[in-house]
Amino acid sequence: MKLTIPLLALSVLFSTPLLAQNSWQIELNSYGGQVLGDFSESDQINTTNGFSEHSFSNDLTVKYYIGDLGLGIRFSSGLYSLDYEEYEESLAEFFNAENNAYRNRPNFGYFSLSSMFGISYRVGIAEKWSLEPSFFFGGMSLVVPGDDMVFQRGATTERFISETSVTEGLVLAPGIRANWQFHKNFGASVMLEYQYTSLEEVEIEGVIYDVNGIAEFELEKQLSPQAFQLGIGFYYNFGS
Repeated sequence: MKLTIPLLALSVLFSTPLLAQNSWQIELNSYGGQVLGDFSESDQINTTNGFSEHSFSNDLTVKYYIGDLGLGIRFSSGLYSLDYEEYEESLAEFFNAENNAYRNRPNFGYFSLSSMFGISYRVGIAEKWSLEPSFFFGGMSLVVPGDDMVFQRGATTERFISETSVTEGLVLAPGIRANWQFHKNFGASVMLEYQYTSLEEVEIEGVIYDVNGIAEFELEKQLSPQAFQLGIGFYYNFGS
């Protein structure tokens, strides 16, 4: 009994400061960056080229900190640009269209939605400043826009229409952020993040119209965006 009381006292003494450091944080972040890999290639229509140059995304992240260790969940939406002129020209070459005798409906890019879980750790580097490496992983859905193209092939005018398609898969996002705690509960961050995805094959389905009738069109694509992104964010922490 004499030994139990001091041990209980020591347990309370050391656990109380740790619990007092636990807190919640809500973040709003925006990113922009450069698309990498096959998804950025724009030399021809094939199974992997995405004709994309730039990425943009916004997310809402909620973290629970145990001391400086953060456990988080992130909900994100994004847009990957489409080099429309290069894509239209390559699509015309794919169908052997006559020079300049084609027009495709403008497409603004690929839209994505993702939800991720992650872990991070804050390291103080100066008063009110910290570095926070992180790793998030989860699932992504990517919306692939359809086409509506009129072109001339030989003496025949044809029309190609394809449906909007959706593919899903894994997304990984290692990164690091510099945090500036300019107020007791509010702060701002600058971030660098690498985004890697591994998505399922998506089947592009469409039809080709000409004077002879309608022909079905199918093409399987393996579109998996990758990007380096820079971002800024603001956060609110509470409960500490």
